[in-house]
Amino acid sequence: MIIKQQLYGQIKLCQQILKMFTHYTQKVIIDSFLQSIIRMLGNFAKALEILDKN
Repeated sequence: MIIKQQLYGQIKLCQQILKMFTHYTQKVIIDSFLQSIIRMLGNFAKALEILDKN
């Protein structure tokens, strides 16, 4: 349970860092790549939330 919460926190932190990074990058390719990583982390975080509730 605690491990899941820590992992969830780490994912959220990664998302925030990536969002800040994409905000400062002008390159479209890097931007879209990072956006897909952010989405992937978001999906992973949602999956952890669902697992946590069960």
